[in-house]
Amino acid sequence: MKGDIITTKVMLLPQRDVMAMTEPVVCIFPHAKDEFETPQLLAGYLSLQLREGGRYLAHNFRHILDKNFKSRVVTRSIVLFRKGNVVVGQAEVQREIEKLIPPMQAPNGRGILTTYETDLVFAPDSIEIYEPYKPVAQFEEIRGRPIPQHYYAIICTRKEYEERFGAK
Repeated sequence: MKGDIITTKVMLLPQRDVMAMTEPVVCIFPHAKDEFETPQLLAGYLSLQLREGGRYLAHNFRHILDKNFKSRVVTRSIVLFRKGNVVVGQAEVQREIEKLIPPMQAPNGRGILTTYETDLVFAPDSIEIYEPYKPVAQFEEIRGRPIPQHYYAIICTRKEYEERFGAK
């Protein structure tokens, strides 16, 4: 009505929380049996096909443990590739997660035509295969709680990861 005063509440986040939303993170991407049957097959895909161009097709990230997961996986984030109870390798995000419109069909890790709703691009020269593979428990310890097998999760910020392991 005319003459009414409208008030709006604005919630400002502390600088630390805003930084956490935009700085690179370390996260875990799970891989189901219908995609890659074994950790060795996933490692083969990472070291051969993903290194060719860095483009990674993904389903719609249905099982996510962390709020704003997709928007937090920004350029320079590190993705850990999980198969079962091991992490087989990692890569650095070069282009963030994008929705594919329309969705794209392509063969999956087993050669079966699959529909993908999103993609992202990794820096091909950043792809690293762990030898030996690392136990998921090592990353759950950093996160401070378990990560169910088929869930995407943020482990920590990239800065925290580098400080802890001296890795870059």
